[in-house]
Amino acid sequence: MVADFLKTAAAGTGLPWKEMAVLYRINALSRVLEEALRSAGIPYVIARGTAFFERKEVRDALAYLRCVANLNDEISLRRIINTPTRGIGKTTLDKIELHAINRQLRLGGAMREVDAIEGLSTRAVKSVTKFVELIEGFRRRVSEGAESLSDAHGLPELVDHIIGEAGLYGMHRGDTDDDRQRLENLGEVVSAAADFSPPAGPDIAEDLLARLSQFLESIALVSDADAIDPERGTVTLMSLHAAKGLEFDAVALIGLEQNLLPHARAAGSEDEMEEERRLCFVGMTRAKRRLLLTRAAVRTHRGMRAATMASCFLGELPADTVNLIDKSGGYALDERADRAVPQEAADGYEAAYPVGCIVRHAQYGLGRVEEVTPRARGASARVAFPSAGTKTLILGHAPLVRVD
Repeated sequence: MVADFLKTAAAGTGLPWKEMAVLYRINALSRVLEEALRSAGIPYVIARGTAFFERKEVRDALAYLRCVANLNDEISLRRIINTPTRGIGKTTLDKIELHAINRQLRLGGAMREVDAIEGLSTRAVKSVTKFVELIEGFRRRVSEGAESLSDAHGLPELVDHIIGEAGLYGMHRGDTDDDRQRLENLGEVVSAAADFSPPAGPDIAEDLLARLSQFLESIALVSDADAIDPERGTVTLMSLHAAKGLEFDAVALIGLEQNLLPHARAAGSEDEMEEERRLCFVGMTRAKRRLLLTRAAVRTHRGMRAATMASCFLGELPADTVNLIDKSGGYALDERADRAVPQEAADGYEAAYPVGCIVRHAQYGLGRVEEVTPRARGASARVAFPSAGTKTLILGHAPLVRVD
């Protein structure tokens, strides 16, 4: 929809690309946006930021995946051998490389002979051995076709497992905005795998390795859009924070969903919610002539597809100023664009999930239903999960199972 909006603006008014921008609250959203613009042949540049697959944490994750897919990828191996920190420093790596040269081995092969390398401390030997076991464990998980790697979700589950066990999630579990953005970007790598994953063949282990290799090849083929026309320039992609003080003739503001804009961190805080509202206003007022506000009815997060809730800020817009366009396919948006619900009626949800009952969610575990809200075309439930906090779920698509 964003690509169509930009092309229409270019064709209908003759606007050059350089007079257009796409804004987002979290940087992880740029991944799907970059793919859409590349597919549409629209040149773009990321202002005050880095292209998704060039971000450090994303490159670290891909380096682990490449080592699993190809034991001889020495560039990736050097990148991750001490990421996160394992006590394998430059001196240790130099001695391993010298051993590889003397024995005419590849770097990975020399690591497997770490016990025979002279001059390494016991601690260094243990660290290298543990790293080798980690990578070999990943490869065994693929070759043995672990039960948890189902046909439909094998690739994203594998990617999520590797990122987690490698320690990359833990490496960025901090309280800073940078840490949170890096975690969101790592989760988006899993979503990229879920979007790519084709149906599995008869041999899941072989298919997983093949799909992993194909996934990595597809990323390697990602290139810049067509050559830039100096007169037309490029569409600018940037976060809302980076957009302050700038103006464009046409602006698309994407990701207007609860937990994105407003961000999940703002829940429960009037001050933070007001700051999110101000950010939304900043984004809208960057547009001088044309403005598109978009949200997804369904979004993939860490490989799991789930229905979303529209941003509360959409419901605050005057109805007579909004031209609502629904391109959600099997989903319907109500008149105020305040919910995304299945088109089938939601009768009976209140009886099926009475307040106080215990339910199980595939991602959040056990929780207690606090409220069920009927709507014209569906219903939502507010559920308190001990491990994940309170979540509002759309019952037509939330994987809830009543257990009491």
